[in-house]
Amino acid sequence: MLRYFISTFFVLNVFITKAQDKPIDLQAKDTVVYKQAYGLRFGIDLSRPLISVFEEEFTGFEIVGDYRLTQKYYIAAELGNE
Repeated sequence: MLRYFISTFFVLNVFITKAQDKPIDLQAKDTVVYKQAYGLRFGIDLSRPLISVFEEEFTGFEIVGDYRLTQKYYIAAELGNE
């Protein structure tokens, strides 16, 4: 019985050491490609109405918007009064 155990151990040991010959790549490869969002954005300036609540003489509002043309360039616009 011991003879079969030792023989099996040596045969499996050969396969295990052969399987470890291939080097393991430790550098993770990111294959996810993120799409850049381009488009139109709108917003409002909330500080103007809040200031007009605390100061009776101040009235104003502001609306802003921009459009992303490329990764670096935008077209921006603001509309409002004080």
